[in-house]
Amino acid sequence: MPHLRFLASASIALGLASAAHAQMEIPAGSEGSLGGGSQDLGCEAVTIAGSYALDGGTLQNAGAFLIETGGVLDAQGSIQLGSDFRNQGSLNAAASTMVFDGSCAAPGASLTVSGVTTVANLTFSSSSGQSFVLPNGANIVVTGNLVLQGQPGQPLQLALRMQHDPHWHSFW
Repeated sequence: MPHLRFLASASIALGLASAAHAQMEIPAGSEGSLGGGSQDLGCEAVTIAGSYALDGGTLQNAGAFLIETGGVLDAQGSIQLGSDFRNQGSLNAAASTMVFDGSCAAPGASLTVSGVTTVANLTFSSSSGQSFVLPNGANIVVTGNLVLQGQPGQPLQLALRMQHDPHWHSFW
C-alpha cells in the first residue's frame, strides 16, 4: 500500500510540474535575453510585459504570442510563430526574420496577426490551408523579403480589412 501512495503522489507532482510550465512569460519590470542562442518553445504561449532580447538568436515553435502594453521585444534574430501574434507594446524587428506557419494551430485554422510591426523579412507559410488575418488597425511594414507560401490543393489565404472599407479582402 505505501508503494501505491508513492506512485499517486509522484503522479500528482508530475502533473503539477507540467501544468506550471505552460508558457514563457516575461513579467512587467523584468528583463530577459536569449543571448544569441536557440530555444524551441514547443508551442507554448509567450507573453512579454517586461523587456526581452533575442540578441541574434532564434525562437522556434512559439504558440500564441503577446507583447503587452509596456512590453518590449528586441527581436534581432528570428522567430517562428505557430499561432496568433498580438503586438500591443514595442517590437524592434527591423533586422529580423519572422515566419508565421500555423504549426501550433489546428490544420486550416485562422490565425490573427495584429499590431504595428516593422520587420526585415516576413514569411506566411502553410501546408494545411491556414488563413492569416490582419484585422483593421494592423500595420505591418516589410523592409526586405515578403514570402507567401502554400501547397498545391492547400492554398494559403491572407485576409485584410482596410481602414475605410468594412469588407474583408482575401488573397490566395
